[in-house]
Amino acid sequence: MPRTIGQVGAVTQLGLDVTGRNIFAADSTDFVVAVVNADTFSATSTLGLLGSFGIDNARFMTPSGVAFDPATGRIFVGDALLNHVQIFGQPSWLLAAVSPNGRALTAGQPATIFATIINTSATDFANCQVALPNDAPTGLSLSFQTTNPLNNLTVGQINQPVVIPAGQGQSFVLTLNTQAPLDTIGDSFCSAATAPARHQSIPASTQPI
Repeated sequence: MPRTIGQVGAVTQLGLDVTGRNIFAADSTDFVVAVVNADTFSATSTLGLLGSFGIDNARFMTPSGVAFDPATGRIFVGDALLNHVQIFGQPSWLLAAVSPNGRALTAGQPATIFATIINTSATDFANCQVALPNDAPTGLSLSFQTTNPLNNLTVGQINQPVVIPAGQGQSFVLTLNTQAPLDTIGDSFCSAATAPARHQSIPASTQPI
């Protein structure tokens, strides 16, 4: 049965993100690319400024082509009037935060921080977990465990992926270890859907601090 995508103007081309369940609709009337939920067919966000055309990186003149690269999560948007292509990062349904904002410790001493991942979508996300970024220093390790957000006590198994229901969040305690002195340590959230990276600065010294 045909379905209608709401809140979208003159669509010139569609792009599809199968894993993230997103449809990207190039809308030349409103000068944007509409991001549409592939399950509900409702517009959830836009690439570009709605109703505002221009030549800077935040605007389009005539968005006429869109393609999604599943390997990198990037969206490529061609502008027929400006004769160029703009590249965007993949929209995310996940929000992430850590606390505290910084820690200092002696090398070899574990550092613990608290983290929360929130699923703002209308779909449950499975296999949600926390991992170090690809450029993490050699010798750095990270483990995670779910917690009760009311008292921060651990409730799950170490390094066990979880399901975060639609519209809900999950709290974690993260433990980082390194035997070598480092200037900073970063941690990033990883999940079944792409989350914004949130980095934690943790200097590690060979001397007690």
